[in-house]
Parts: sequence; structure tokens; C-alpha cells
Amino acid sequence: MTKRLISLFLILALAFNLCACGSKTPTDQENPGAVSSAENSQPAETPKESDEPLLIAYSTIAYSIAVMTTFLKDNMETAVKNEGWEFVALAAEGDAALQAEQVQTLIDMEPDYLVLFPADGTLAVEWVKDAAAAGISVICVCGDVAEEGQASVECYVGADNYGLAHTIGEWVVEQFGADAGLKIVEIASVPAQYDIQQRVQGFADAIADTNYEILGTEWAYSSRSDAQGYMENFISTYGDEIDLLFGVDDDLTLGGVYAIEEAGLDIAVVSMTGQIEAIQAIRDGKMTMTVATPSTKTVDKLMECIKALEAGEEIDYYQYSGYDIVTAENADSIQGEF
Repeated sequence: MTKRLISLFLILALAFNLCACGSKTPTDQENPGAVSSAENSQPAETPKESDEPLLIAYSTIAYSIAVMTTFLKDNMETAVKNEGWEFVALAAEGDAALQAEQVQTLIDMEPDYLVLFPADGTLAVEWVKDAAAAGISVICVCGDVAEEGQASVECYVGADNYGLAHTIGEWVVEQFGADAGLKIVEIASVPAQYDIQQRVQGFADAIADTNYEILGTEWAYSSRSDAQGYMENFISTYGDEIDLLFGVDDDLTLGGVYAIEEAGLDIAVVSMTGQIEAIQAIRDGKMTMTVATPSTKTVDKLMECIKALEAGEEIDYYQYSGYDIVTAENADSIQGEF
């Protein structure tokens, strides 16, 4: 029995045990820090000569505590297996320390590629350095590693988190005017996640030259009910002074929508992800806009990148997937993914 087969049996047993034991749940603009793969410290990969199928290992922050991550994992597994490759995945359910252990477990399997959706972009710097030192090609997906770790990563695949949030901010300014004096509240998710940091920063930069005021930002992690509670607190504090809610993820933002509806207030709501429920809320006049970022587009781009690297090609570091701006004007024509 080969070392890889033995490792696969071990990893499947580990995944089963993790599920049985439960989980710990805390709850296109160019990125200015972009680097190209030519700047990476890793030498260009040469095409594989072995007939042995690729082994793609996936380490993710979660695939059960957030809707999008479930679809991302399932679509990735399907795409990898359709190529005749092997796929193994471990999820940390929001626990960065557990993800660090899981990454090491996957590195020990000696996969061809480690696809990483990190719970903490700063902690992940050491993870990707360890993987690169073991000769494993690393691709970050949806959430990037902090800049000091990017030299150990082949590329980032997914939404341009800064650019999407900046686009939302620009859209708000265009719709309301730069001198509208909007009073804004924000609901974000996990403060340690690099992708969420970029979303918050992108929106802030887009409205920087206006007279808008951000009254407060709350971090709801992956809990819609917590998001609803935070919005209720905002309403209790500021009432009808609030003009707009900016959310970093539709699933959380919908909690804010419920609070607004219960209070009977007229507050514009903008967000991102393109969840089916959010698109329906736009049709119903309860949300104003969202940006749809289907996981299918992310997985398609991921597969393109792996195939290019296998062919020995150099690729740019940032590999952004597509998106759609959804408003009342086009919501009927966009179905959403989840």
C-alpha cells in the first residue's frame, strides 16, 4: 500500500473523529498589495510526468457554519473528482488553532496542492511557509494570507474582496450623492479574517471623500441572530438617524434586515455574496443591493490555475472570479446559488 493511500485512510479517519466530537464555533479593483507569481520565492513547477493522479488537499475555516463555504467545498470536490484527481478536506469550524493542526496533518500527506481558506490570514503565514518548505504548491481561496506570506503561495483565487466592497461604496455614493451626509452602520463577521478586513477597508476607502459618517461596526462572526441583535442595538441607540446598513455577507446582513423590518424603519441595505434569500429581499424591497459572488466561478478559476501550474505556466498572483451587482432592476433575472 502506498504512503499516499495510507495517508488517505488516516485523514478520512481523522475527519470522521472530528465530526463525531463536535466543533468549536465563534461564530474589479486591483489590490494595492498585489504581487505576481514571478516574485514568489518558489521556482516554477514543471509538468508532472507521473501517471499518479493529483492529490488536492483542502483546509478551510469551515464548511458547515456558513452557507457559502458548504457550496464551495462541494463544488470543489466535484470539480477535482471530475478530473480524476484525489480530494481530501478538513474544516476547522472557525477555530484557527484547530486549523493550524489540520494544515500540518494535510502537509504530512504530501499532497500536490494545498488549497487554503484561512481562518486567520496572519497565523496562516507560518502554515503556507511550512507547506512551501515541504515542496507543496499552495493556493489560497476566498481568504488570502497576509502579505508577508504571499511569497510562499502560488496564487489567490476568489472574489476581489477589497474591490467588491469598494464597488459597493462607489455605488452608494453614485446613488445618494457624496454630500448626502449618510449615517451608516456596519455588520461584519470575523475580525481576524483577511478577506473581511479587506471588505471593511474597501468600503471605507470608497466613501472617504464624502461627508458620510460610520456610526459603528459590530462583528457577528457567523451568527445571523447575533447580527440581528447588533442591528437592534444600533436602532436602539440611533433610531431613524441611520440611513444605511453595510454588511460584509448576505447571511449576516439578513439578520439586520429582520431588525429593520421589525422596527418599521426605512434604512437602505447593501451587502455581498448573492444569497437567494437576499436577492428575494431585494425583490421585496427589504434590501437595496448585493454583489453576487458564486462559488462555481471561484472553483472554475481554481481549476484553471491548477491546470496552468501543472503545464509549467507562470500565472499572476491575484486570480479574481466574476461577480454580478444585483439591484431591483435586475433581481428578477438573477437566481443566486444558495
